[in-house]
Amino acid sequence: ILYIGTVLKQAGFKVKLIDSVLDGHTIPELVDLILKDKPLMVGVSAMTCQVVNSLKIAQGVKAQDPTIFFAMGGSHVNSTNGELFQFSDKFDFLVKGEGEPTFVELMQHIKHGREEFSKISGIIYKNQGGEIVTTTPRGAIEDIDSIPFPDMSLIDYKRYDSFYAKSSPFTMMMASRGCPFSCTFCDAFATHGKKLRLRSPKNIVDEMEHHIKNFGISEFMIKDSTFTIRK
Repeated sequence: ILYIGTVLKQAGFKVKLIDSVLDGHTIPELVDLILKDKPLMVGVSAMTCQVVNSLKIAQGVKAQDPTIFFAMGGSHVNSTNGELFQFSDKFDFLVKGEGEPTFVELMQHIKHGREEFSKISGIIYKNQGGEIVTTTPRGAIEDIDSIPFPDMSLIDYKRYDSFYAKSSPFTMMMASRGCPFSCTFCDAFATHGKKLRLRSPKNIVDEMEHHIKNFGISEFMIKDSTFTIRK
């Protein structure tokens, strides 16, 4: 979700990232926080185990301010497509696949009052007639070196801890996207596609140097599902 926040910020949008696990918010506290900020859009990245709470948050906000848009991306949406609309009408958009270009385009449409959502690739939504519309799939980002480094200033990165980290502050990073396999317990191929795309070694080291220089990061944890596929 840091990638989404980063590209939105670079596109000129004001971004606030909330980590309620880190901050210990209850659902009512989070709803109040969202209503206080009055955002144009709330974006949620959710695994299946997080969907129920996400729906509760959307319902709480929409009950008091139905003008706030809600969008969900992440592994649950990529694994179940538009199924969420069968259980709730509180989410306005579902974002499929890699969300960076899709979310920026969606926000630009909403900001400028354009409602031609059918022209945005990679989303699922309900039209005015209540019909679920799945737009053209958006292709995977081929040159993943072109994706900006996650903006660590969007989070209170010094507060994060991990059993596996030997030093602090640390961060996680991804050196590739996509997986050619189809393991039933994993969403990597559903979210990022089956084509393995590798960042260049220089781009990876540039990110490390950037985080060391600007944020004092002392340890990096690789999050790739298939980091050793090309030894």
